[in-house]
Amino acid sequence: MKKFSITKKVSLLLAAFAVCVMAACISMPVKAAAGPLTLSGKYTPTYPTTNYIYLESTQSLGTTISASDLKYSTTDRTVASGSGVTASYIGSSDGKYIYKVDKAFSPAATVYLKYQNADVLIGVTAPNNITSLGQTNATTSSVTLSWTASSGASGYMVYAGTTEANIALKGTTAATSFTVGGLAKDTGYIVAVVPYKDNGAGFKQAWYTRLNDAYTLSGKVTGVKLSASNEYTAQYQVAWSQSGVKMADGFEIVITNKSGKKITSATEAASNGKINLSHIFKSSKLRTQAWKVKVRAYLLMDNGKKVYGAYSAEKVIVPNAYIKSVKLVSKTSTDVKLTWTKVTGATNYTVYRATSATGKYKKVATVKGTTYTMKKLAKYKNYYVYVKANKVKVGKKSYSSTTVKNPGYRSFSITTRYY
Repeated sequence: MKKFSITKKVSLLLAAFAVCVMAACISMPVKAAAGPLTLSGKYTPTYPTTNYIYLESTQSLGTTISASDLKYSTTDRTVASGSGVTASYIGSSDGKYIYKVDKAFSPAATVYLKYQNADVLIGVTAPNNITSLGQTNATTSSVTLSWTASSGASGYMVYAGTTEANIALKGTTAATSFTVGGLAKDTGYIVAVVPYKDNGAGFKQAWYTRLNDAYTLSGKVTGVKLSASNEYTAQYQVAWSQSGVKMADGFEIVITNKSGKKITSATEAASNGKINLSHIFKSSKLRTQAWKVKVRAYLLMDNGKKVYGAYSAEKVIVPNAYIKSVKLVSKTSTDVKLTWTKVTGATNYTVYRATSATGKYKKVATVKGTTYTMKKLAKYKNYYVYVKANKVKVGKKSYSSTTVKNPGYRSFSITTRYY
């Protein structure tokens, strides 16, 4: 991971994000029964901090609220034994006068404040940012996120969107993991987790967020096929389509025999953001029997885990027969005998011949055995031949050798002896 160019996968402390998201979604002032002051979470400082509490007033209280008018305590809910503290005017917002309490508190602290004879306000400071955020699971419609705990946080708000413009709150949790559902498959998302402190009366304080990217799984891989074969070297190239798998980190390719027993498998991982859509297998086991191949995409999670999508439909492959011998019948003859290896289950075989590797191959003969003699060939001429296996039963269907654009072949020419 990753392939969705939304942001570098690093920890970000964004005041801009706090302004556009937190002000609208997080700050919910407590209603005071009396007195001009309420808690303020609507004012976002230029440099957000976990240490301070802000108050707002419907009327100006001057440049400073005196310590004789404002008391605080971090332990006494009644503030009867509280200490005096000043608060300084720092600006206005939405017609309210904003005051900053002139004392630095700990992150995620609860502070009881009392202005003159008004009700006690339960102030809270924002918790520290989480130190890590990663994707730990995925489905075609969800992503699971996990993060480190923020000490003292009451909970976490989880946001997601395909762009910064449409990022939205998806839920809250007191745990350190969350599954965001209802997402589109094979899609990249910006995700954010915001720790908050709740005062127990509906007011949340949070300034910090951590961004990451996350991805849903693709659907089934399509277009699986044999794209090239060479029975002489026992090499077979399997390819598939990228349609619907743009977010894959790689693919798993599994080959089984016609009964479903695994023969071999491989992983084709993306490199430098580029997805490779084919894999070459080299195995002599693949040239003597029919086999089936299936492919599935996977995403690599931030914890190193691979999460797999659904397998493609299985593609049945029947190889051409491996021509193991090409011999002149005699040193003076122009007749050439072909001998090939049996393909298990083949009813018969068809020999094809051309005079160039990429030329038009013509059907020469169909025989039941594993040999055939081509007679009266021209001297000093190149020949190219391959042998197709016919009517191999796999399940309830019969298959002939899988056709590829450039089939594997044996080439030869005739002089007074065979080379």
